Amino acid sequence: METREIEGWLSRARDQMRQGNAAAAAESLKQALGRDPDDAQAHALLAFCLLDLRRVYAAEHEARQALALGPDSPLPHHALGLVLIAQRKLAAARQPLEAARELDPEDAFTLRSLARLARLTKREAEAKVLLEQALQLDPEDPDTWAERGQMALDQGAVAEAERAAREALALNPGHADGLLLMGEIHLRRGELELARDHAVLVLGDDPGSHNALHLMAAIKARGNPFLGFWWRFNNWLAELGEGRSILVLVVLYAAYRTAAIVLGGRGHSGLASILQVAWLAFVAYTWLGPALFKRLVAKEIDTVHLHRDF
Repeated sequence: METREIEGWLSRARDQMRQGNAAAAAESLKQALGRDPDDAQAHALLAFCLLDLRRVYAAEHEARQALALGPDSPLPHHALGLVLIAQRKLAAARQPLEAARELDPEDAFTLRSLARLARLTKREAEAKVLLEQALQLDPEDPDTWAERGQMALDQGAVAEAERAAREALALNPGHADGLLLMGEIHLRRGELELARDHAVLVLGDDPGSHNALHLMAAIKARGNPFLGFWWRFNNWLAELGEGRSILVLVVLYAAYRTAAIVLGGRGHSGLASILQVAWLAFVAYTWLGPALFKRLVAKEIDTVHLHRDF
């Protein structure tokens, strides 16, 4: 009877995790662990939930406990790998994730996590292959479609990102990552009300969703006269990639210095001074933009209170 009850709590927790409700899933898992403190799967699942709740060190404790109790199960290895990613220990994260894949080569979730690690370590081609493999194993997994769409959006392929987001939402209309991805796509196109609607749908189920609050702050920044230009410029640089964005900034600085020298050499010292002030203002603006955006995000986290029927 107790085994059936534990399975019931675990099943309930998995459903709550699929709905994006990590807090409720964590409570269900605590109920399961109250009946069997040595259940490795419950500890591993709790680690995933705690990661979603931004409790990284508590998640690490649960992942290592799960691994001690079930070293032959892929889930504890997977949980530890994601914890190490959250701690930005990217080199160390690869080993437990590869161990999880070796124990279960046909788990799409593990392949998706390996793809995320590959993206974080600038191995975009590898990430794409891993996501394709994950979709071949489970073409009806909305998480993988959302991850694929996010990768496309980060690379500036908005149409491809939208196709992936629509696939995710066709499979699960309430899928949080799919809704947020679609919200980001609308934001990228300047469709602020549609972007806000998608963020609100996620916040209606999970008022503490950091990703949804981040999207709400981005919407405000996009519509803010002062932050709007910074937001567009920052996203344009992000789409170019690290190497090309650095090249753009170097070219801008070289153009500024060349113009200042030419103006000064031709006796236009006043114009050269104006150009210098304009450049310093641009530099200050790019420094202030991220700080102001962080304040917007913090304000959203502190002030957003939504009813479930909002």
